[in-house]
Amino acid sequence: MNVLIADDDDTIRALVSSVVVSLGYEPTIATNGADAWGLFAEHRFPLAVVDIEMPDMDGLELCRKIRDSDGGREAFILVLTGRSTHEDLGEVLDAGADDYMSKPTTPSNLRARLVIAQQRMAKEAQRRAAEEALANARWLAGIGETSIALQHEINNPLSALLGHAELLMLDARDGGSLNEHVRVIHDQARRIADVVKRLGKLRDPQTVAPPATGRLSRRLKHFPLTPEIQIFADDKGLHYILEVVAGDRPGLLAQIAWLLAQANVNVVSAKINTLGDRAEDVFLLDGARLHDEQALLRLETTLYEALAIRT
Repeated sequence: MNVLIADDDDTIRALVSSVVVSLGYEPTIATNGADAWGLFAEHRFPLAVVDIEMPDMDGLELCRKIRDSDGGREAFILVLTGRSTHEDLGEVLDAGADDYMSKPTTPSNLRARLVIAQQRMAKEAQRRAAEEALANARWLAGIGETSIALQHEINNPLSALLGHAELLMLDARDGGSLNEHVRVIHDQARRIADVVKRLGKLRDPQTVAPPATGRLSRRLKHFPLTPEIQIFADDKGLHYILEVVAGDRPGLLAQIAWLLAQANVNVVSAKINTLGDRAEDVFLLDGARLHDEQALLRLETTLYEALAIRT
């Protein structure tokens, strides 16, 4: 550690320098306040031992200038003073000094004060580190809360957009023509879905890899999740409700829509919800076949077998 020593007295400078060296520190000498300020402004010493009475700039003014430039009070200032009244000592502390010693002093007393200064500096550094860690933790907690809110606000309309886009693409393929505009909407919606999924993994700014360049596809892992299929009439008996829980994967909605179309069942509306790699989708259905219990059972079985992920 470099220590700034500012004193116009040769004897005091030699005394302080010898004690600083005995503690394993490196002294930098200034013979007046102006030179001391120039050195501090350039090197930002962590510890300064300052005489209160010096030419060009006294120790009090030097303390004030150091504090004005040191918003975090990271520099420790020990003032050597020949004044001993309460008013004088109060003025020293008011100027920004951390500690003071009366002159004349002895090497052992000065050494003890410098050791105490080192301990106080270490504790202050720990305090600042703890405050910084707390502020960082609060910042990261805010990021997590924001990401959860974004997922909630984006996921529902995005799921509906993806579901309808896949249904439109399926209709277009059945008609023998593929609408390029619908395909672009579908691809860009999947790109947004990938971003939302990455938000779900967010812990801090370094935990989520940046997105790949170019067009993104939704590449989801296939986990052996057993599908859950339920079809039942709604409260009014006007429509049927299909609830699907399955491992999410590209083309899942199109596959469900195709199987329903093959069974002559119409999709009135859909609510799509993706939780990580788990799809929990609800469809409002209409069709005469739904009133046939045997046909309903066959449809449930067909959906179950088609959506089961085989490893």
